[in-house]
Amino acid sequence: MMIARDIMNEDVITVSIPGSRDEVLDVLKEHGISGVPVLKDGTLVGIITRKDILNNPEEEQIALLMTRNPIVVDPNVDITEVVEVLIKSNIRRIPVVEDSKLVGIITVADVVKAMAEMDIDKRAGDFISEYTCPVWEETPLNVIVEIMRLGRSEALPVLDSRGKLSGIIDEKGIINLISLEDLVEKSDYSQAGGDDEWTWEGLRDYTRKYFEVTVIRLPDEPVKNVMSEAVSVYPQVSVVECAKKMVKTKIDYLAVITPEENLLGLLFDRNLIRAIL
Repeated sequence: MMIARDIMNEDVITVSIPGSRDEVLDVLKEHGISGVPVLKDGTLVGIITRKDILNNPEEEQIALLMTRNPIVVDPNVDITEVVEVLIKSNIRRIPVVEDSKLVGIITVADVVKAMAEMDIDKRAGDFISEYTCPVWEETPLNVIVEIMRLGRSEALPVLDSRGKLSGIIDEKGIINLISLEDLVEKSDYSQAGGDDEWTWEGLRDYTRKYFEVTVIRLPDEPVKNVMSEAVSVYPQVSVVECAKKMVKTKIDYLAVITPEENLLGLLFDRNLIRAIL
């Protein structure tokens, strides 16, 4: 059986603190990834993902966005233990640490790639996500982001006016559309006179404070203008074939449809890897 060392990626892309959200966005876009380990003086201190950024649009500092003390694995553990940790903890990546040193990282995609070479006699229909939230193709992008945030969804199937699948929108697509805009805001506030405030009645000191903020902007467009083409499979297709299709197309999910092309749900890679267990 495979161990973590066999499937881990030794060329780990990282960011460091102190650092900003803008730097992380640049790294995620440049490398087409969804999250990276965070180092401080060469030591692993956290993980930051695109979901952290989308869920906290007003925060700019990596240290405040990241998940601290991330779950890690030893390079010699069995692949089934890696899968169990990914599923139980609902995470997409695990840093591999040996002797307190970061030596690699394992993502769900790495497990799927290994799975494509396995002999597993199970079907796609058995691993469809329990919760799939479709959206109408005319839905504005800012509403899509809120649906993703509230539903904790990484991808949403997009339906046309006939209720048929017309595309997919995912976090990666949203991240690639984000623009950062610097604004100058102003705030009026008053300063009272301390313990003897009553003696200062009518003598408030009004102060106007200016401060610069960076906000996230999305195009003012319906989702149909930016969605991706859906890659689909039938429910009876084997999980191994699904893994091969995910590896080939470099996507994290497949739409499962009926022969009549009605949507049954989404098959996410994190659900697919359950077949290993």
